[in-house]
Amino acid sequence: MEQRSKVGNFVIPDTALERVMGYIEDPRDREAISLVCRRWYHVDALSRKHVTITICYSTSPDRVRRRFPNLESLKLNGKPRASMFNLIPEDWGGYAGPWVHGIAEALSCLKTIYFRRMIVRDDDIGVLVRARGDKLKSLKLDKCSEFSMDSLNWSPVLASLRPKHHHRLNNSNSVIYSTYMTLRSNMLSFEE
Repeated sequence: MEQRSKVGNFVIPDTALERVMGYIEDPRDREAISLVCRRWYHVDALSRKHVTITICYSTSPDRVRRRFPNLESLKLNGKPRASMFNLIPEDWGGYAGPWVHGIAEALSCLKTIYFRRMIVRDDDIGVLVRARGDKLKSLKLDKCSEFSMDSLNWSPVLASLRPKHHHRLNNSNSVIYSTYMTLRSNMLSFEE
């Protein structure tokens, strides 16, 4: 039986609520909607397709996985922007490993992952390849370090998505790659 939400004198079926929420893309508006009542919180959680986490330590992979089980796209920032100006030590954190292990298999709808200013190791990419396989449509590594281009050859899908034109930049003993096809520096992007 379909559940209904009562707002004032109006009763809104969940299917109608899901369709309306599908048109609301601004994350602040979605957050405000989820605060109306528990039912709307639940419908928002089930219908949300994209989440941006501005600092990876502000929440846990387990919490994101439980709250948004149908997530298709995740953008995750590791270190604060101050790290670009050497105001934060290199070993401060921002590791992608706990996130990769926490979400790779659990989020069955996940198609796009965007890591920014994170430490992404070859093992992390290997876990993603084994768990997501051909379901992964886009992997973006923006200002990330400690991975190699060899790890991108582990999957035929990632190898086919590998950019044709890239160059190496040495940045404080970390190899960071960037494509000529984007305007952002230090960004590695793979998309079909």
